[in-house]
Amino acid sequence: MGKMDTYMEDMLCALFGDNRPAMFALERVHRSLGPWSPPGTPAHPIIACLLHYGDRDSILRRAREQRNLQFQGNKLLLYPHFTMTVQAARREFLQTKKLLIQTGHTYALLYPAKLQVVVQDKPHVFTDPKLALKFCKKLAREARAAGQQAPDGLDNLLSDND
Repeated sequence: MGKMDTYMEDMLCALFGDNRPAMFALERVHRSLGPWSPPGTPAHPIIACLLHYGDRDSILRRAREQRNLQFQGNKLLLYPHFTMTVQAARREFLQTKKLLIQTGHTYALLYPAKLQVVVQDKPHVFTDPKLALKFCKKLAREARAAGQQAPDGLDNLLSDND
């Protein structure tokens, strides 16, 4: 095995310790394509392909549960790998997600690119980013009209044309 394989195995052992199942079977591990990150900036992404799909889900679930993961003094962010098309579709919901975070609403970004917003225990699912943003702006305006305190920067998000 190469250096990246060993690094990934060490990282998984350190993160999950005795709580991990038998060693995750790594098919391959490599750095993503692109230029190296300059010193002092976030590290270059590493892509790990696991032999078993369930291992990936287990790692991502545990990472969500533990939060604030660190290895050798570096902050780790673990994400599933998506195609460029799926990434672009999910990125379209970025402004809406920011608005939902600022207003304290619960949401989930479902595969491949569906935004689920939970309002009063009722889920609303959107595949169109523009409709999702319009719905969330309406929620924010209703909350403000009801006298709830508006977070800083919320007016900038609400002032955009629907």
